[in-house]
Amino acid sequence: MNWKTLALQAAIFVIIRLLFYFFKKDVLGFLDWGIAVQFKVHGTSSVLVLDYLFKAY
Repeated sequence: MNWKTLALQAAIFVIIRLLFYFFKKDVLGFLDWGIAVQFKVHGTSSVLVLDYLFKAY
């Protein structure tokens, strides 16, 4: 995976997290969970770190 793909995925992940934070809707929560699982399947360690940081809040 190149750095452009990684940056794009991380940006999408953060945007979804921010939407979930501001709106806290069930649909966004489900979408967010699906994206987190997708990243974990890809094995992207930096996204796992982001996921951990957001869950800490």
